[in-house]
Amino acid sequence: MFRMNSIRKLLPHDFIACCIVLSLCFAGGGCSSKDDKAQIEEQEALVKSLQEEALKLGAENDRLQQSLARVLEEKKQAELKAANEEVRQPGDPNDLLKKVLARIVGRNEFAAGSESPSEELDRLKEENNSLRKLLVKATEMLEAQTGSKLHEQENERLKQENAELTKALAEATAGMKEQTSLQAAQDAAMESRKRVEAQVEAVIAQLGSRIGTARKMELLESLTELSYDQDPYVIDVVEKALGDPDPEIGRAAILLLEDYSTAEILPVISQALQSRDEQTRLDALTPLAGINDLQVADVLGIALNDKSEDVRSAALEIAGDHEDDIQLSVLRDAVGSPHYDVKSEAVSLLEFRGDHGVVDIIIDGLLDNNAEFREEVNSALDFLIDNQFTNYEAARTWWDENKDNYDEDLFVIEADDDSKSNE
Repeated sequence: MFRMNSIRKLLPHDFIACCIVLSLCFAGGGCSSKDDKAQIEEQEALVKSLQEEALKLGAENDRLQQSLARVLEEKKQAELKAANEEVRQPGDPNDLLKKVLARIVGRNEFAAGSESPSEELDRLKEENNSLRKLLVKATEMLEAQTGSKLHEQENERLKQENAELTKALAEATAGMKEQTSLQAAQDAAMESRKRVEAQVEAVIAQLGSRIGTARKMELLESLTELSYDQDPYVIDVVEKALGDPDPEIGRAAILLLEDYSTAEILPVISQALQSRDEQTRLDALTPLAGINDLQVADVLGIALNDKSEDVRSAALEIAGDHEDDIQLSVLRDAVGSPHYDVKSEAVSLLEFRGDHGVVDIIIDGLLDNNAEFREEVNSALDFLIDNQFTNYEAARTWWDENKDNYDEDLFVIEADDDSKSNE
């Protein structure tokens, strides 16, 4: 038994060699008789024709084998793309390809057979036709199978794309609904603002008319709900009401700002602090406790110079409850106040703080002309830094030279062992 690969390689040459041997035999026989010359020439021509035909058929068979190899490779690639899943169905191209290979093997076995050259040519022609038909059928089935795989992949892609489009459509629809809801809310808010604006304009207009105090009080009371929301329109009404000659109207108006925590009301508060009515001025200070803005220090500075001690005291109290920047700014001004109660209270608040930053402010109190107040200042300095001074210059010089010896809480910083040994 020859291996298939060996038979395929030797068969065409064996056939040609066979033909050459036959031709030589015919030629050798012709030497013995001139009568057989014509017959020999005829046999030689026939052998030559058979040789050419055999070469053509061998070449065509090689081409068919190459085509089959290409088809097998295409099928292998198609199966790999289908995630290595083998498809076994009736009429599978594998069966046809096996038949083709079997026929090629059978064709190659003619070297050991008993067929004559003419019979072999007829068989090769018939086999070539069969091979062509099988190759066409195998190719068609392979293309159909590959097309089916591609169709499945396309369907899967379309399903995924459809799901993505459906999701995008749902999101777009939800977005449109949300946008519509938002627009509706904005429209409703706009309508509400228009109604509020109309209401406020009506109140302002009536406050400027000759209506009684009771009616004005009703108009201001109608804005209470808006004041809870810190509506900016209310500020305009308060500003208008503060100009009313009746102090009761001013007091009622300033109370509308009680819950406001925005710096927008500071100009109106400053206006209220100029009122002739002390209660109005006191009530005007209330919102300042909830506004964390450095401008609050300027407004409190106005109150520190108020003619009413109660107003000045209230201003200092609010300053004492504020953040450091506002508090220290107000207390620095208070130490230089012309009102003894203000500067004395300011020193007390600074002494109570007892940190590094208050010493500079307290020392400024030594510039005051009031000896009694300067004694209070020295008393505070003695408590904080264990030192008193005869005048401002002496205190300033000493503090500038020694402030670095105190920590933030005015405790003396002890020198470490290395520093002591160096001394």
